[in-house]
Amino acid sequence: MSPSLFNPDVTWRIGRKISAAMKSASQYALDCKNLYCAIGPHEIRIPASKLFEPPPNPSLRAAKHPYENIACPLCKHVYEYTYGDVRCHSFQTKDQDSTRAEPSCISVEFVCDEPDCKTPVLVHTIRGGTESRKEVIERLRQSVFHVFCLNYHLLHFPRDARLVIRIQETPLHPGLG
Repeated sequence: MSPSLFNPDVTWRIGRKISAAMKSASQYALDCKNLYCAIGPHEIRIPASKLFEPPPNPSLRAAKHPYENIACPLCKHVYEYTYGDVRCHSFQTKDQDSTRAEPSCISVEFVCDEPDCKTPVLVHTIRGGTESRKEVIERLRQSVFHVFCLNYHLLHFPRDARLVIRIQETPLHPGLG
């Protein structure tokens, strides 16, 4: 008599083998707010919990930094996003397969270049797999900003390199966070 899948003992052993060979993983994303994009609705994959890590005391973060400025690597538009905008997709992967590589985040801090303003601004973007750091900065220069500095000046990436305070790449790895 051949084993039946309806036999609870066989099903349990098969299920155990499958679950032992599979690993649960998560991917975090934002829905891009650019509703008029030629490529249609799309998402921005973000590093697991690093960019939007929930604060220990949410009221402190809300008062200090209620949002993050994120530049979409696909459509080159910059919008404000909050922790509430983050979506998590769970998926199964084989243990032998490496989990999908986390995207690395490049953060650029610069000052608003409106006369007499000089307010610091922080913008994050995701680096494409083959994109060089120089290409990411060039993409940010071409980006359309829908965000303002704290003095309500509409932003753009500074034309003058001296206004860039720092550029930091944060390579993030699966499972960290």
